[in-house]
Amino acid sequence: TEYIYDPRFKAHMVSVQLDTWTKPRVMAPYQFRAWARTIAWSRVGIVCHNTAFDGLIASHHFKTRAAFYFDTMSMMRPLLPIQVGHSLDAGAKALGGKGKVGSQILVDTKGKRDLTPVEYKKMASYAGNDLVETWFCFLKMLPYFTVDVLRTIDIVMKQYCIPRLLIEKGTVDRLLVGVVAR
Repeated sequence: TEYIYDPRFKAHMVSVQLDTWTKPRVMAPYQFRAWARTIAWSRVGIVCHNTAFDGLIASHHFKTRAAFYFDTMSMMRPLLPIQVGHSLDAGAKALGGKGKVGSQILVDTKGKRDLTPVEYKKMASYAGNDLVETWFCFLKMLPYFTVDVLRTIDIVMKQYCIPRLLIEKGTVDRLLVGVVAR
């Protein structure tokens, strides 16, 4: 959370894929912002692996708030043995996918604020593959989940990705009167 809220945070790119597209598109942040303005977010669900992370970035930095939040990591927990783990790499492989391809670029660029053109290209390839593997896992696991369980995942992800604090004014007023009196 602190990483995402830190003013030094920088998104290098965003990988997206609509269910009608045959492959993902990797966009620079300014491209994603323009594209995101064309999306009716009140009617769109998002699928991520570790949606708490990606969903909070989308909400905080790009002001997108999807109607429904799916999370493949949360879906893996009840389906895959603990020995497999719940990382995208391990989960995708366990489900018959390729796993994370090109992840060395994360090690090579750790802590770098600006990427070289070669690094950007490698990162974009990695980001696109991550999305392909996430979508693969989602489609493999979806038949095993009830709508109620998916709604529970959605609620938990929304609580993290779109944090809100609701305050009952009457209670606060009474507390404030007591504090001032003391």
